[in-house]
Amino acid sequence: MMIGLKQYYHIDKTWTMFFDKLHLNYFCCGVYSFNDWNDNPNYACESSNIVQSFDACSVPFTCCKTEQKYVRTNVLPSSNITINMNEIQERININGCFDEILPIIQQLIITAGIFMILICVIICVTVFLTCLLTFEIRLTLSNVKQHCQKRKHSNEENHSEKEEQLF
Repeated sequence: MMIGLKQYYHIDKTWTMFFDKLHLNYFCCGVYSFNDWNDNPNYACESSNIVQSFDACSVPFTCCKTEQKYVRTNVLPSSNITINMNEIQERININGCFDEILPIIQQLIITAGIFMILICVIICVTVFLTCLLTFEIRLTLSNVKQHCQKRKHSNEENHSEKEEQLF
């Protein structure tokens, strides 16, 4: 996520939409904190960037709390700008998105694990029942074979008795 934030935000629409949706849906900013945006060249508080970028020393507008007066205000630390943490908390969401989505990811992993265990149990029961059915089929075939042999033997004896009676 940090690579996407540093290198692709504002360059790749997919990454831009990804972070904007995270910020808006989970009221978070950056990956680990709002300071992560200092690693993005468009938002960094470097002296060369302040002149070049309108967004320098700030965060994306999706990090801002709902009041429009805080959009495009300096919140990232630099040598020229000092803002106290209480002011920053009033203006933007300071928590990183990783901490916000981690419980969701953990819940999905637990759900997927339970699902996989359930599938394994179903497969094991199916294999067991297949083995049981195979055993029953073999037993039945063996019984039928024995019955056929007895009947054949019995028919042969009956046939020979009838032949003896005829002579």
